[in-house]
Amino acid sequence: MPTTGEVRRLGHRRSRDAEERDLGHRRSMESSAGWSADSSAGGAACNPAASWVILNRVGTRGDYDDVSTRATSCTSTGEPIAVSFELVKPPATSMLILHWPEGPNPSESNLSHPHLLAAHGNKLLFQITIPPSKESFGPINYFVYQAADSQSSSDSSPPSQLFRLPTCPERSGWATVHPLQHIMDRKGTGIMSQSKESFIVAELEICSLLEANLWAFFSKYGRWKLLEHLRIRNADSHDLYWWATDATLCYGQQMIWVDYYRGMIFADLSNPENPELWYVTLPVEPIRGNPEHPDFDRGCPGATRNVCVSGSRIKFIIIDGVAGKSFGSIKIWSLSKICCWREQAVLTAAQLWCLDSSNCLPHNVPRFPVVSMENPNVVYFMARNAGRSADLDPTTWLVEVDMDKKVLLATTSYKEGSPFHGITKTPAMKKPKRSYKEGSLLDENAKFARKMSESYSFIPCKIPVYMCKKDEV
Repeated sequence: MPTTGEVRRLGHRRSRDAEERDLGHRRSMESSAGWSADSSAGGAACNPAASWVILNRVGTRGDYDDVSTRATSCTSTGEPIAVSFELVKPPATSMLILHWPEGPNPSESNLSHPHLLAAHGNKLLFQITIPPSKESFGPINYFVYQAADSQSSSDSSPPSQLFRLPTCPERSGWATVHPLQHIMDRKGTGIMSQSKESFIVAELEICSLLEANLWAFFSKYGRWKLLEHLRIRNADSHDLYWWATDATLCYGQQMIWVDYYRGMIFADLSNPENPELWYVTLPVEPIRGNPEHPDFDRGCPGATRNVCVSGSRIKFIIIDGVAGKSFGSIKIWSLSKICCWREQAVLTAAQLWCLDSSNCLPHNVPRFPVVSMENPNVVYFMARNAGRSADLDPTTWLVEVDMDKKVLLATTSYKEGSPFHGITKTPAMKKPKRSYKEGSLLDENAKFARKMSESYSFIPCKIPVYMCKKDEV
């Protein structure tokens, strides 16, 4: 996605009663619009009012020395690396920053940037690709970032940490000295935080019409396990025959794999030796036949569909439309405790565009929706003009809408060529000082990373919660 921009607080003109009803809500949002950060400390500290962020899938490269989020490790080839974050309040997007001084030049390859796979609790999973050598192909290194426990009253609580996972061997290599690496599926691999120190990384692999394999790393054991032929309850052959994982997330201590055309597979990993798996359908009409057929093309269902955890409930958001054309509506569905879906809110295209009183948003199909982790009625999505012709405005918008009250709460605009830092602003806020220079290597790398992220879904993340001091809450 191009670079940063501005955030506007917006509201469609409605009746006086409706405006007064929402006045208190808008004021509370405006007062917490930015991060309460000391700009001299890197500008990415914590605001307890902003307990979660929207992360771009593609991180950037550069030396962004924010001590409040920084953690260090080394690659499998011994090269030192460090990561930190540029954290901003939604609807602006946040970014992981990789400092890899001995790594490949970011301008030489897209693979030199970190790619985020999943997040849960105070953990985040990402991968980097090591450049190939004359002797071997470049391996993929998987890292887990663990945010510091700043809520602990103890001064001896450990800082943020960065762990490199051991190589996961292919099936034929579990007993060999130098096994081939099993490459994890980006969409099918997730992370579950079991406690502030322990975690599980797992990839789902459908192996038959009613069974699945799990490639799982348990941090308390420090090794990978291959759990084979696990029965999936409540599934039938039609559910899994053309299964393709589009997303992975966690709900409590359950990991979930999602096929946006069909349903979800839950895994209870509390018993590592015998995890339980079960299937739950999505409120969609499943595609019959092969969605990968060349005459059909599976496309990118994550551009218009998403499963999110908001509060204590699982939400499914779906945008009815075709890329580049008009759309019908945005719907939120809520999953009950008995695994039944209930339609929660609907916002039609006509209602959405009526909220845009300044007529600044491109009237195309919204993309990559996210439900707020705090408010189940608030959604975020990307909007931009289709195509790249010179006569089209290249601005990318991130939009925040209350589906229940039908209020356009905020927008963030990213213009090509503008500075990288995505700070949320309101008229009451002063623009924070930058901790980098416009046009610097970090700034240019970040522009490139945001543009690459335009093709991927976002990752909601609660890492900021763990970076707030107790006396700040």
